[in-house]
Amino acid sequence: MPENEIKQLPVPLSEDDYFDGGGVQCPVCGGFHCVKAEKDFEGERPELTQTVSCFRCGAIWQDKYSLVGYEDLRDKEGQRIW
Repeated sequence: MPENEIKQLPVPLSEDDYFDGGGVQCPVCGGFHCVKAEKDFEGERPELTQTVSCFRCGAIWQDKYSLVGYEDLRDKEGQRIW
């Protein structure tokens, strides 16, 4: 195998492992911090997707996002509400 050839994981990362790792590991080659967003968010709220790719091995996939609520509610002067 050539020295610069990218190895793939024996099986892709599970969605749970990808999520637990914060989405910074490529699910195909296992590389860390080599993923980048390719497009803006797409889909219908409250669930959106974003095309992501690995610049190490070239894999492309969809990250999934779901709205879970809000926090740190403030008025227009920046004062906390509640």
